[in-house]
Amino acid sequence: MSLALRSRFAFENNSGRSIIVQARNTSVNGFSMDAIMSCSVNNGEKGYDTLLFLNSDLNNAGITNIKTIKTAFAIIDGNTWYTLSTTDSVTINF
Repeated sequence: MSLALRSRFAFENNSGRSIIVQARNTSVNGFSMDAIMSCSVNNGEKGYDTLLFLNSDLNNAGITNIKTIKTAFAIIDGNTWYTLSTTDSVTINF
């Protein structure tokens, strides 16, 4: 498994509970693909994680130059695994 693109994210949790933040509905240059990211953040703390894409997924989509990443984040209760919320999509342009 060869990892390709890495984008770093910071999350701050003031929700009153432990949460997990995961990437959802992700695309690169308009091609839907799986992103690897799951960040556990305790209440009152900050968490940092990296959004990863596999080289094989980028190659299969014919992507050699990343111009845009679009993703949403699911906020999951760290104890019940219930999805509390999913953010609107954010777009990152390079």
